[in-house]
Amino acid sequence: MIDNHLVPNPFFTVWMTETHADNETGGEITIGDLDPKHCDPHIDWIPLSKVGYYQVTLQGVRVGASQSRGEELVLLAPSDAQGQEAISDTGTSLIAGPAEQIKAIADKLGGKLDPQQGVYMVDCDAAKNFPPVIFTLDGADYPVHAKNYVDQLSQEDPRCFIGFQPFQSGFGPSWILGDCWIREYCQIYDMGNKRLGLAKALM
Repeated sequence: MIDNHLVPNPFFTVWMTETHADNETGGEITIGDLDPKHCDPHIDWIPLSKVGYYQVTLQGVRVGASQSRGEELVLLAPSDAQGQEAISDTGTSLIAGPAEQIKAIADKLGGKLDPQQGVYMVDCDAAKNFPPVIFTLDGADYPVHAKNYVDQLSQEDPRCFIGFQPFQSGFGPSWILGDCWIREYCQIYDMGNKRLGLAKALM
């Protein structure tokens, strides 16, 4: 389509609903343009660190909105001064990262690992007041709010869990930014310019 000039731009946009149920629309893909109905018109463009995936360099992760380093939980180790690699992936439901750093997020939020479910469980009422988890990409902060990273296990099981899971990378990137991330930010996959666009999801 790009090679034959059938689309106005060499990218496509993915928007996901905050929640969805069976037989309801879970999101939309817009080929060749931004989704003006669901995505803010302002786009932050992040250069790809590797073209094989939509891979970018993650410079930091912290829990809480405070800018004071004494109050933040900074999750990239000092040895990772150059950052860690992350990919934007519509095929992953949660946000996945190194086990030690995911546990640090869970500890900060009071999560307890459920070995059977493989996720960190939290109190549903307390989760309503959870702070954002903030990701730093290309020098800018991108908060993911609790409404997008806390969910119920199922309709049958009303217990809540956080959408962060440990991940053992076997192919390069240390983090996978899945649906919890995409609900917060429309992803613009720019094939022509080898970059990832982020636009605040509007609804």
